[in-house]
Amino acid sequence: MYIRWEHQVETPTTTMVFPDGCRDVLIIKPLGEPASVSLTELDHQARPWHAVIETQLIGYRLQPGFEIDELEIESLSSSEQEVEAYLQSKLPFDTEPLEVIASLGQAGRSIASVAKQAGVSARTLQRLLRQKGLPAPDFWRRLGRARQAASLLRDSTDLTSIAYEAGYSDQAHMTRDFRRWFGLTPRQLRANSQCLLDVTQSGLGNWTGEQISIK
Repeated sequence: MYIRWEHQVETPTTTMVFPDGCRDVLIIKPLGEPASVSLTELDHQARPWHAVIETQLIGYRLQPGFEIDELEIESLSSSEQEVEAYLQSKLPFDTEPLEVIASLGQAGRSIASVAKQAGVSARTLQRLLRQKGLPAPDFWRRLGRARQAASLLRDSTDLTSIAYEAGYSDQAHMTRDFRRWFGLTPRQLRANSQCLLDVTQSGLGNWTGEQISIK
C-alpha cells in the first residue's frame, strides 16, 4: 500500500512537483543538520520544489486513501525502521475509498455513475470521502482523467484522439485541464520528456511498484 523511494540531491536545483493523488512520508536528511520526518499534502496544482545540495530524501508514497495522522508522523524519529513499523501498523486499511477513487479516475465515469455503482447517493459518496479527510469526488474525477490523458502522450497518438479516449469533450477542454493541473499544455508536456516522466509516475490511475525518482 506504499512504495519506498529515495533521492540524493547532487546539485542545487528547482524541479516541479505534479499532482498525483498521493501523499508521501518524507525523511529529510540535510548534510550536517538534524533529519526530520514530515507528511506532504495533496497537491491541487503543479508547484516548484527547491532542492538543497547534499540532502538525502527517503520517501514512502502512500496509496490514495491510506490514513495516517500528521502529528503522529512528526513525532517519529528519522529512523527508517521506525517509520516503516508505523506504516505497517496502519495496515490493512479501509479500501472502500480507494475503490471509489479508482472508479472516479476512469475515462467517461461521472460522479453519479460511481455513486450508483457503490450503492449510495452522490451526496453520501462525497461524505464518505470527507470523513476520510479526502477531497471531493470531482477532484479525483478530474485528476484521474488528466493523468490518464498524460500517460497517452508517451506515444504518437494525435491529441484529439487522446482527448476523446480520456473522456474530454474536445481537445480544448483537455488543454484547459492540463494547464490547471500541470501548468503545461499537452503539446508542451509531450515535448518535455522529464516532466512527462514525472507526471506519469506512480499515483492515481498508475499504481505500480517501480522505483520513483524526483530528479
